Amino acid sequence: MTKNLTPIAAAASMLAVSQAYADEVTVTDTVKAVSIPVHAVTLNDNKTYNLPVFSYLESLKVGDKVIITYISGSTNATGITRVN
Repeated sequence: MTKNLTPIAAAASMLAVSQAYADEVTVTDTVKAVSIPVHAVTLNDNKTYNLPVFSYLESLKVGDKVIITYISGSTNATGITRVN
């Protein structure tokens, strides 16, 4: 019986991972504040997003226009792009 459940558990696990990425949202706004110690950026809408460690926070400045991709329902960003 355990052998029969293994493929089902694996399939359910893969479905859960793909669902997590389906809930990503993007927002375009201007940077209001940058906090390098906590690796976060606040936009003009006063929402603060926690950025991945590999983000280039040191090069961001107040007034930069950015696109942030984040997980819906959280403030955990998955990426940030500066808009020229």
